[in-house]
Amino acid sequence: MEVFQKMIDARGLTNKNTIITYKNQFKKLIDLMDDDKFYEASEKKLKEAFEKSDLSARAKYNLINLVIMIKKQLDYKTDDLDAFRKSLQKQISEDTTDKLKTLDLPDYDDYFSKFDKSFAESKPQKYIVNKLIQMFGFRNLDLLLTIIKLNGRKKLPNDNINYMVVRKDRIELVISNYKTSKTHGVKYLTFTKKENPILFKTINKYYNDGNRFLLQKRNGEQIAIKSLSKTVDALTYALGTGKLFKMIVKNLREEGKLNELKSMGESRGTNINTIISNYNMNDDS
Repeated sequence: MEVFQKMIDARGLTNKNTIITYKNQFKKLIDLMDDDKFYEASEKKLKEAFEKSDLSARAKYNLINLVIMIKKQLDYKTDDLDAFRKSLQKQISEDTTDKLKTLDLPDYDDYFSKFDKSFAESKPQKYIVNKLIQMFGFRNLDLLLTIIKLNGRKKLPNDNINYMVVRKDRIELVISNYKTSKTHGVKYLTFTKKENPILFKTINKYYNDGNRFLLQKRNGEQIAIKSLSKTVDALTYALGTGKLFKMIVKNLREEGKLNELKSMGESRGTNINTIISNYNMNDDS
């Protein structure tokens, strides 16, 4: 494992989960090649081993990535493996496109069209949750929002809490506790009363009715983390944020709205390249 550790040190990797993932992949490569010095095998031999294996294209892609990193660390040639990795990327894109096309999801317009003014008045919490997901592609944790009203330049009382800040003419979302926060940092999102008057009015009324958390229990307390998934599912007709995001991406992709996809990636905290690889916006067929 000396070569492995040198690669980790050279790349300055410190995240424990990332290192564990690479270590497990390193062991899989040893098993695949039946050789604890698999990285010394020729590119041709490595490629043949991958082609004969029954691993998925994505699993092969991840393992090839590690092989290339180690070979480059040792100043070994990787041109053929780079080309093989590109072919795997294309296959992954084709596979994910097929899955997206056959995924049993509601029609985008059919689902979101029901969230109109009358819906907002009768079911404000459900309306707010679904509109935030539609606008920003939120995950579950993003929705764990504390609602406060602030005037002027008053600072937020706690840096580790997700806030929905109600201002005179806009709503500000300050989200520091979410899945990819270590990579993307605090998210600052906003929309104005003019841009979305119904949502703005609904949030104001929801707050004025005494609600201090978006996901709130009957006793006025915020729901527990362990109840988060169940609560969001109930508010999204058992679809959850994951399926809704797929539905949103599918709609934007079909309409060719690449800029909106980039914006959605930023507000969700997902690299645009990850969205491209998972949902294949670049369909060349």
